[in-house]
Amino acid sequence: MIFRDGTNLKASYNTQPVLRICAERESHEFKDIQVGPPLLPMAGRKYDFSLLREWLDECGRGHSRFGCREPPGEHGTRFLPTRVLDLEYWQNGGLIRLHCTQESNCYEYVALSHCWGAPSEDEWEAVCTHGGNFEMRCHKIVFADLPRTFQDAVIATRKLGKRYLWIDSLCIIQRDEEDWEKESALMESVFSSAYCTISATSARTFNDGFLLARPDQDCIPVPNAPQAAGPLWLSETVDNFHADVEEGPVNRRGWVLQERVLSRRTIYFTKNQIYFECGGGVRCETMTWLWNPRAALLGDAQFPDAILKRDPADRIAPLQTLFEAYTAMNLTVATDRSVAISGLERRLASGFEGIAAYGALECYIHRSLLWQRTGETPLRRIKYPGKRSIPSWSWMAYDGAIQYLDVPKEGIEWNHFVSFAPARNLIASTPENNRVSINELKVGVSALCVTEIQKDHSGMTLDNPGATDFGELACVVIGRSITSGGSRGGDVELYVLFVRSVFMDGYQRVGAGRIQESHLATKGPIAGRIV
Repeated sequence: MIFRDGTNLKASYNTQPVLRICAERESHEFKDIQVGPPLLPMAGRKYDFSLLREWLDECGRGHSRFGCREPPGEHGTRFLPTRVLDLEYWQNGGLIRLHCTQESNCYEYVALSHCWGAPSEDEWEAVCTHGGNFEMRCHKIVFADLPRTFQDAVIATRKLGKRYLWIDSLCIIQRDEEDWEKESALMESVFSSAYCTISATSARTFNDGFLLARPDQDCIPVPNAPQAAGPLWLSETVDNFHADVEEGPVNRRGWVLQERVLSRRTIYFTKNQIYFECGGGVRCETMTWLWNPRAALLGDAQFPDAILKRDPADRIAPLQTLFEAYTAMNLTVATDRSVAISGLERRLASGFEGIAAYGALECYIHRSLLWQRTGETPLRRIKYPGKRSIPSWSWMAYDGAIQYLDVPKEGIEWNHFVSFAPARNLIASTPENNRVSINELKVGVSALCVTEIQKDHSGMTLDNPGATDFGELACVVIGRSITSGGSRGGDVELYVLFVRSVFMDGYQRVGAGRIQESHLATKGPIAGRIV
């Protein structure tokens, strides 16, 4: 059965509409009918960007309360990436160049968010900026030699009226460790300071492009409809932000999560239509406005302001959802796991006014630590370079998707002995965005009653079960369930990390879960640290 839900026709409740009704102009008679075109304009490289420019201009004029535009700094200056692409002469000879910015420069640029794909060595050599072609690229880059996605980004940037464009593989010197470390630390500023971000949402590689023809559309006039709003049309439904954007190829890439969160305004080029997201919500070419909690979180132009407006007890859940999503995304280089989200982590440290370290927030340290692998696939420890050591209590140390334990918001007594402790080589973000030496984890380690654990280990999830011997396990109590009134009664449930000894007072995390207090050995905890 087909029924009408406002301007949409659906086959059942809580499903994506199958058809939409649209009118050519507003009418008091049809207040719930969407005003917009029955068919979207032709796409491709000849697409008219006037609607996108109008959205950006309207956002710039009216969305100051959302923080959609970065205000100029002292003396009118703005942050600029170390390098941008100068497109001034693109239309006269097809040449662009790599431009090294200076502190005195003050201009706007567009940033590109895209999928690399899996380029061959020859493709990498031809596409990327590296030590062998850096000087030449500062002189000229031939437009025709660029892959399709980069060409489309150049065209889109110029049609938006901007001269400068930032693309990671062209503006960061690849396979130069010093430059990569410096530039990767600037990702928060690169995307949050951009005039807007262009997302090549539907492109799986940098050869695919995103200014492409759309699938055929169709519409029919509604017979015998009153003419107060002009003709009414029945059209195919094309507004599906979740399928087109959130499940699009580009949003399966780990680096893109922070690019989306940190961008103040993003234009998504999908196979079905173009969407515009800013602090005011999501706009569609059909002239529809969309709003949903996930888009509100990821599209928050002043992230994490939307989270900070919640009750303190409700703030950690959306961050856990964010981290869970990130761990399920793809990274070509496994050791990027701690870096591809570092800009977002610095923003969290600033917003929450505390230390954010390796996916753990100091103000929510207990809940931050209670994560475990999803499914049956064991977590694999990532081999980071020595100077980028990641502690075992962080999910950043492993390759694989994680989920957080479902811990009640109330009725938990947290173990306040668990805390960050000074360390020699671990780095965290502070509210001032400084990178400082932070913390191993200071804990109390309790012995387990092995016979009891072997009888009932249903609440235990080990990171790599095949590599863990029950006999060498100990645990760190993170929190305990309490009865109403705060008294402890009976065999209470404990939320714990499972650890094993690796040296004198040093332990390695090997899992997390729930156990009963009777599973602990009678001897009290001893001081230790998880490394």
